[in-house]
Order: sequence, then C-alpha cells, then structure tokens
Amino acid sequence: MSLPVPIKPGPEFPGPQKTIRRLKPSFTLALTWGALPFLTFLMCLQLGASLNVLTPKWSALGARVDARIVATMLMGALSLVYVRRQFALGMRPIIDYRSWQSADSEFGLIDKGDGQKVFVVQIVNVGSGPLIVTSTAYRALFGNDSMPDYSGFGDVRRVLIQRGLQFGREVLVINLGEGTALESRGERIVFEMLLSAAASSQIRRFDVCIEFEGLLGDLYRKEMFYVPTRGIDSLFKGDADGGRSAQAPEPPESG
Repeated sequence: MSLPVPIKPGPEFPGPQKTIRRLKPSFTLALTWGALPFLTFLMCLQLGASLNVLTPKWSALGARVDARIVATMLMGALSLVYVRRQFALGMRPIIDYRSWQSADSEFGLIDKGDGQKVFVVQIVNVGSGPLIVTSTAYRALFGNDSMPDYSGFGDVRRVLIQRGLQFGREVLVINLGEGTALESRGERIVFEMLLSAAASSQIRRFDVCIEFEGLLGDLYRKEMFYVPTRGIDSLFKGDADGGRSAQAPEPPESG
C-alpha cells in the first residue's frame, strides 16, 4: 500500500482538507461533456441560418436543424452535469478531529477512579457522506530530533516501542488501515496517551496523514496533528477541570 503524499504544514495548523480527485471518471458524464460542444455548434448553426449570415451550403444545413429539439437536448445535458455536481457535494465526506483529557480510557489504559488521566484524540466525519480510507501514514517526533518522514503503522509502532514506551499501556494508536469506513456523523477514537507516563514528555509531536474516498470515488487528503508542536498542555489552558473537550487547533474545513 502506497503512503499518501504529506501536506507541508505550518508551525501549528495542519491546514484544511485537500481535494485530490473530485469524481471518478464516468462514461455518462464524459459522453455528456462531449455532447455539449456539438449541441452548442448545432444551435449556432441554426441561429446563423435564420439570420442569413452563413454561406448557402451552411445555411441549408442549418435550416434542417430543429432548434427546439437541440435546445431541449442542450438543457438536458447541462441539467445532468449540474445535478451530478450537486449530488457529489451533498455526499462529500469531511474529516475533523478533536481532543480532550479524560479520567476514563476507551481501551483500558487506566482504571476508572485511579486518579490518572489520558489524552484522547477522536476523528469525526462531519460531512454528509461516508468515507473509506485508502491509505494512512504516521510520524512521531521526539525531543530535539529532526522531523522524520511519514511511514506505515508498523514502523511508527516500532519507533514508539524502541523509545521505551509501552504500546497499549502508555500510548495507543489505532491503525486506520485501507478499507476502514466511517459513516456520516460517525466518530472514532484513534489515539490515547497517559498524561502521567513518559510518553507525554517524550512525544513532542505526532502527525497522521490520511487519504480517503467518498461514495462517488472523490479522493481527499487530510493531515492531523494528534499531538501539536506547542504541546498538549496548550490545548487546555483555562480549562479548570481539565476534562472538557478541546477542538483541533486549525482553520475551518474547506475544499
């Protein structure tokens, strides 16, 4: 499985979702787009014949064109293109993500009531159509290391373990593998990390780059900073109880 080409992020914000491919090629749509120039030519030919601005040969040809039939076909073709476009916009998936501190772990990193807290990241499909993941890449930045390249789930898991972190006990990353689906308004927790463990002090940044398809074959790319460069604590400044949800620090989604 090929890894998605990462977006070049700013210092804090991963940026909006990017459209890679709007729609899969469609024979019907290609035929419609191909017919539009021909129908437009017929309309111009008929108009030129009625105004007597064409040569006798072309005027005779234009006189045979039924303007009403051509106009109906032209409007039908334009309506098909418009309806398909509106339907595609109505079925577009949009990934967002949010993070918070919690005294309860979805995957059992802590026991409820033991006084510990976990940092939780959840992805949400805020669009109106389902999505299917085509590829995902990860990277983790530690201390003063230089920014590593994106790699697969197995590689980043191995790096976390090599750094002495207990995968599944101190930090847990859910692999969004090829074929993973998320319905419209669907939510999924994808990252948990003990705030009292070495992971919270060692991991300076944790990024994920995901590519996914919509129902009509439109393809998108989204980069997410599970652990932002400015640190986890900066997300919850002013949160007295430390337990309320914090939205991902990024501008609104756009095409």
